[in-house]
Amino acid sequence: KIVSRSADVWSNPALYMAAVQFLHQNFGRPMTVLMPYSNRMETFAEWFAQLWGESVGKDGLGSTPIRALGAIDQHSQVQLYTAGPDDKLYTIINIRWREDVKLPTVSDGPLEPLSYLSGQDLGEMLSCEAMSTAAALVKAGRPVVWMELERLDAAALGGLIVMLEFVTAVTGRLMGINPFDQPGVEQGKRYTYGLMGREAYSGDAKEADEFFRRVSGASVSV
Repeated sequence: KIVSRSADVWSNPALYMAAVQFLHQNFGRPMTVLMPYSNRMETFAEWFAQLWGESVGKDGLGSTPIRALGAIDQHSQVQLYTAGPDDKLYTIINIRWREDVKLPTVSDGPLEPLSYLSGQDLGEMLSCEAMSTAAALVKAGRPVVWMELERLDAAALGGLIVMLEFVTAVTGRLMGINPFDQPGVEQGKRYTYGLMGREAYSGDAKEADEFFRRVSGASVSV
């Protein structure tokens, strides 16, 4: 159950997760990793990064969202996560029901050491990998939020979206900021309008040119 009307932090998963996000920011973990174990959720992780970044990154506060995808990034990033700096909060999303896809039979040759996988379910293997990543992170002393979806369909994904939007809003309020505006994004838009010659934005064009010179003047040509 990922959506609840309860005001009790311990029984409302959205309030609980917002509190966890807020506390770990204050504990010196300025990054939050979202790692779903499904290729179908790759763009969902992109969506969360956009939501989180523009909502809670204000007034010198906030945590940087990191997009990860299991099991691909289990092999490309988890070394850093378990043995690198303890500066991240990890949220792993597991899908309990997946399509029934059996691994092929392996009986001889160079792949014989993998024969124990013959006939096993691919979805079950992904769930085991998600559990293994969570266990490795916990063994390393890293904070982990474990989430499960009964299945990946429109209703489940919609509920997850609502929950994370609520988590984001509550986290922003706990931080004492307005999570519903994006002044940094709007500033970039005004600069673009001015540089492209849009009427009434000439002052923004001059300002953009002034600040960009600080970048271009210190750049190195390759």
